[in-house]
Amino acid sequence: MWPRAFLHPMYGARAAIRWLLRDDFNDTLAAGNVDGTPATPGPGTRAVTDTDGDALSIGSGVLQFSNSNDTWGDPGYWLDAITRAAGRAMFVRLTPNVTNRSMTVGFDTNQASLAREGILFQNDGTLYPRINNTNGPAVATYTVAETTLAFVLRSAGFYLFRYASGVWTLLYIVSAGTDATIYPAIAPEGQSPAVSFIRIPEALIIPDLLAYDTLTRADSDSLGSTETTGPESQTVEARAWSVIGGDPDIVSNAITGGDAQSNLLPDNNAVSDVDTEADATTGYSNYGAPTTFESTAAGTPGVGSYHFHIVGDANEGFRDYDNSWTIGVLYMLRYRIKVASGSVTMIMYSSGGDAASLGTSDHSNAAYEEHRILGAAKTATGGVICRCDGGAAEYYVDDMELVPCHAAYINPGEADVQIVASLTTPAAGTDPFGLILRRDGATMWLVEITPGTAGTDLRLVELNDGVRTERATADIDPTAGTQIEIQVSCNGFDIDVFVDDSEELSYASATVGQSNTQFGWFDSAEGNSTLDDIQIMDKSGTVYNDLLDRYIQE
Repeated sequence: MWPRAFLHPMYGARAAIRWLLRDDFNDTLAAGNVDGTPATPGPGTRAVTDTDGDALSIGSGVLQFSNSNDTWGDPGYWLDAITRAAGRAMFVRLTPNVTNRSMTVGFDTNQASLAREGILFQNDGTLYPRINNTNGPAVATYTVAETTLAFVLRSAGFYLFRYASGVWTLLYIVSAGTDATIYPAIAPEGQSPAVSFIRIPEALIIPDLLAYDTLTRADSDSLGSTETTGPESQTVEARAWSVIGGDPDIVSNAITGGDAQSNLLPDNNAVSDVDTEADATTGYSNYGAPTTFESTAAGTPGVGSYHFHIVGDANEGFRDYDNSWTIGVLYMLRYRIKVASGSVTMIMYSSGGDAASLGTSDHSNAAYEEHRILGAAKTATGGVICRCDGGAAEYYVDDMELVPCHAAYINPGEADVQIVASLTTPAAGTDPFGLILRRDGATMWLVEITPGTAGTDLRLVELNDGVRTERATADIDPTAGTQIEIQVSCNGFDIDVFVDDSEELSYASATVGQSNTQFGWFDSAEGNSTLDDIQIMDKSGTVYNDLLDRYIQE
């Protein structure tokens, strides 16, 4: 049975496609004779740049480039101008002749030089989207083999698809580029491809979305549900936001942390209350019988007058345990530590010991430093351990907090998705925030951004039943109080993360939680960052085959 969109309203069979432009190159023309000829079967007129007159010919059903001049768009091929409209789509099939030379395919504002919007076949065998006349991030690789592409225009930007092994895959979502009058273009620089067709149907083609939310609704303690109309006016299913920690609210058309987080650690005036610090170790016990476990004002506390002081041997220190946790909630442990000698490990754990560690941090710093550990509760109780690591050590700990992160997710019903989200970075501070991927209970992936820190500040984190493993890292130096766009591709075992159209993280063995379908946002502090917009689409599958296949089959 034909998909409903293809049924003829009177006869029920699929209606014939009407073409705005179509060139299947089913004529025969010698080099030097292609410019100004009609597209076949049409409509359309070819515009060719071929300075030497021997670089472009048509025969055996292909447009053949040759005679590399190492000049962008010479030789080059264009068709008539079209007017930008959301859903206007171009389909191209070609075969590169090498992977060590470059080529652009897509749309230009004139009939010369490079494509401004579309794709770059780079001379390293990599595909890059072309975004407003600049190169975007690497999104795939290519070989000397037939390649079929679809460019579906948006009001701003386009959806980039590639067809392989009978399946369409969404490679990237471009959000920039609004040129109104554009020309279809194939503009190599040294490449000599064989082009099988270039087609633009009259009908507008609007891909479906799994979820879409600009949060443009009244301020509320309730996050509600996602919107039912997409950016290209498509109908989208409403998805309920589920809160999984803290108290996120909608404020000024964005999700942000609501009420202040409560410290789950004991109300200890030596390390937890900087306003009324006093001499106490109440609520904490020794761990492994250290020689000294005391509250003291000596040794330069982090903040206030008192802090913990420990002198011990290997695996000796202090701990707090049996805090009530909620399974699957993200928790942040903040603390300051100074190590006078030896080395020290801080551990956040579930249910009583190191075996269920959710995250650790090792220290040998001689001056006070602030640190954080982020993990997901795998049991209903948990706490912290701080201990000497591998030998004798002396250390001080102050300003300890263990708080639930603000977090929320939606469930689009698919695990392999393309996500675009806009987040605003904190005005100040170093509390992590970011996106939640493929969550189910205490198993999930995080795109974690730690602002205001030197070096590594972007991480792809695997939480496998709460246990934290960093899988990829980068240094992006996010500017304070600035909106950034994060795009994530979850495709089988591959997870790729792009920030402001730049490739930053890539991991090809994401087997943990591979079929989980919950995606969302988290923030480890109150009012730290905001999630403004989010769009989630299928990565690949029959949904795109039903939409796109017919335009490459006739």
